[in-house]
Amino acid sequence: MYLKVYMISNITNRNANLEIANGLRQAGMSVCLPQDFCPLEISHEKYGIQVYKHCVQEMTESDVGLVNLDSFREDCSWECGWYVGTRKPLIGICRASTVFLNDFMIKGGLLAIATTEQSIHEQLASELSGTQIKYAKLDSLAELAEFINNAV
Repeated sequence: MYLKVYMISNITNRNANLEIANGLRQAGMSVCLPQDFCPLEISHEKYGIQVYKHCVQEMTESDVGLVNLDSFREDCSWECGWYVGTRKPLIGICRASTVFLNDFMIKGGLLAIATTEQSIHEQLASELSGTQIKYAKLDSLAELAEFINNAV
């Protein structure tokens, strides 16, 4: 299924974001990666309103939000809340950090979470058992597009 994905992540995590986005693109998905239009020469805190407006436009045009849970910040939390508030699906990918599990507002807004790490999958199973949040261990990022398609 063709989906337009808006990727939610700290833009300083460029390499990991690009790896995820390129995998989805190879699977035929369209991916908006905000780091592609955010200026590198100024600090994140000094972005102008035009960056905000561009992000909101891209989110509005997307089918699903994908949050890289390894590196989210306050603005990422706002974007996640926007997806939940507009009732668009919000899916997480987590490969290195489970700090987000301490944030019940992020965790509670997710439709599904995927990981490539067995230890993280075990933690997800412990935390999410009995909830409606879908979670899965992927053998590789190449399976992420299929996971997203099945979740939505």
